[in-house]
Amino acid sequence: RSLCNHADLHSGGPKNVENIDVSQQEPEDKYGWYKRSGKMIVVHSLLKLWKKQGHRVLMFSQSRKMLDILEAYVKDQGYKYLRLDGCTAVGSRQKKISEFNDGDTFVFLLTTK
Repeated sequence: RSLCNHADLHSGGPKNVENIDVSQQEPEDKYGWYKRSGKMIVVHSLLKLWKKQGHRVLMFSQSRKMLDILEAYVKDQGYKYLRLDGCTAVGSRQKKISEFNDGDTFVFLLTTK
């Protein structure tokens, strides 16, 4: 199942040389690069379209690892986002939901587990 979401979940991603500054890496050398996944290419196209049309997006994933890839992607694209997963403190969950509902956040990343 992980291979269907993103190849890096299965392979571990590109093998990087130690002592390399991650911020100096080419995009295709970073873990979770969206062009290594057919699903992520579709997500890229849809988010661009929905942003242009003024929509807001709830993105669900069954795993936190895939949510990490999605989070890195939305950060790289400069989208305003929130994340809620199993590690989110119970006391802050409703606050995040309200912040998404009442604010101008474009993407809300959530896990189903």
